[in-house]
Amino acid sequence: VQRTEEVLVDSSVPRGKVYDRNGNVIVDNEAQNAITYTNTGYSQTDMLETAASLAKLIEKDSKKVTVRDKKDYWIITHPDEAKAKITEEDKKALKKQYEDTSELDKAIYQLTLDRITDHDLAELTAFDLEVLAIYREMSANYMFTEIFIKNTDVSDEEFARVSENLQSLSGINTTTDWVRSYVFDNTLLSVLGKVTDSNEGL
Repeated sequence: VQRTEEVLVDSSVPRGKVYDRNGNVIVDNEAQNAITYTNTGYSQTDMLETAASLAKLIEKDSKKVTVRDKKDYWIITHPDEAKAKITEEDKKALKKQYEDTSELDKAIYQLTLDRITDHDLAELTAFDLEVLAIYREMSANYMFTEIFIKNTDVSDEEFARVSENLQSLSGINTTTDWVRSYVFDNTLLSVLGKVTDSNEGL
C-alpha cells in the first residue's frame, strides 16, 4: 500500500562540509538559483506548452540541440507538412516490407525524417530552438524524477518571473541547487576529490 500510495521525488541537497583539524571549512557548498521540472504524467502537448511558456521567462542555451532534435520538433510543430512528405505510393511500398504495424510506423517516421531538408529546418526561429532546448530535457526525463532545466547563471529576475508563474507552468518549480566550493581551489583537490555535476551524472 505504501509503495502504491507514495511517490518518492529526489531533489538537490547540500553535501557534507569538510573541515581541517582546526575546525576551518576547506570544502563548502555554494547555493545557486535553479529551475526544475518533474514529470508526473504530462502529455507531449502539455510539455510543449510549458516549454514555450518557460522560454518566454528565461534565457535557455540551445547549443546541445542536435539536428535530429530539430527534425523531431519540426515534425511535431509542422504535422501537415510532415505528413505531406510521405506519398500513398510510399506507404504501399513500405506495407509490402513491414507487416507489423509498429515497424511500419517506425519506417514511415524514419522516411519522414530523411526527407526533412535544411530549408525546412531553417523555418525554426531562435525562440523555437529555446523551446526545443527546454522540451528535449523535459521529454528525456524519467517519471517523478526532478531534473534541472537551468541551474547555472539563473538571474534573480528569471527566478522571480518563473516563481510568479508557477501555477501555469506544469511540473516546473524554482529551488536551490548546490555546488561544491573549495577554499584552496585546486591545491588539495587531488586529496579531497570532487563530485560530478548534474549534466555529467554519476
